[in-house]
Amino acid sequence: MGQVFTGRDFVVQADLAAAGEGVCPLFDGADVCLGDLKDLVRVNCLLDGDWPESFVDQGNGSYFRVSNDGVGYGTSVVGCAGFRTVAATHSIPSPERVTVSGDPDHFTIAAEGAFHERDMRVATVRSSRIWHRPSEGRGPVQVDLSTTLDILEKLPLSTARELVGKDLFRWYMLSSMYVNDITYDSNLLRFEGADGNVQEISVSEAYNVNNGKRRDGHLFETPVPLGSWIELDKTVGSTWLPRSPSIRYDIGDTHGMTLGVQGWWSGSDNPDDDNLNIWLEWIDVPRFLEPGTSQQLDVRVTSMPCMDRDVPRSRPPWPKRLWWKPQDYAHRMTYDYAESG
Repeated sequence: MGQVFTGRDFVVQADLAAAGEGVCPLFDGADVCLGDLKDLVRVNCLLDGDWPESFVDQGNGSYFRVSNDGVGYGTSVVGCAGFRTVAATHSIPSPERVTVSGDPDHFTIAAEGAFHERDMRVATVRSSRIWHRPSEGRGPVQVDLSTTLDILEKLPLSTARELVGKDLFRWYMLSSMYVNDITYDSNLLRFEGADGNVQEISVSEAYNVNNGKRRDGHLFETPVPLGSWIELDKTVGSTWLPRSPSIRYDIGDTHGMTLGVQGWWSGSDNPDDDNLNIWLEWIDVPRFLEPGTSQQLDVRVTSMPCMDRDVPRSRPPWPKRLWWKPQDYAHRMTYDYAESG
């Protein structure tokens, strides 16, 4: 584990390997290669004289976790697009380059990768995550997430009946766990619908976990159109990492996409399985992804304290629409936004 960046009361470390022995090269903000990234990039933030982890990223443009107040991790964020073509299911891109940079109060990790079919690059992915240092190391932790998918080859999406109109194109999946009413990383889904009304769904009730009629599969027959925010909450009562956080998305620029809420529960009883997935489904995705087209989605991810069920959040704690734009942080992003490859 090597230190790759230092900010105000936080340090960034990465698992490094010799050149050619890791998953992809790692660069700093001055475009100097630091070696090959072997595994994880971690942010530790000063809190009450200790240095607990606040953020950990796989460095390949996919999974990351964010935590507040040193409580540890629970639900993961898949900070990428995932989609199903006639030929393949694309979920985790092959990493090609990672860049780390920042300033005294922020840290940016920018990942570039590609999806392949028939040994050919068919799409590239560019994803940035901007971690904001929390005040005095405590309180909600925010990460600004922006991902761009560039299509290189014509890709017909799957025509499977069980997928069309339900589960073809996932953005920013939340990967979590729910086994029963005392073993869970999350147990309550809350979101603002496109009609402005807030919906609240208990995982236990949605899947009939405790009444002898439990089911698995998709949460909704068709995705529910989304408004400006969504939360996958953890309420007090779990014996599994009891203080791990809830995760919230505030939706920024959808760049013309209509997004909906969809989910899947596998029914696994193993708490080490991520058996609960919630994601943003691209509802009006075209039948074909055409070469030369790009799609981008900007959200703010917030790690929030475990929720007291007796004191529900009556309203979104942040503005309905984000006040930030990716270009606000362009000076911290060192890779080229032009089409790669």
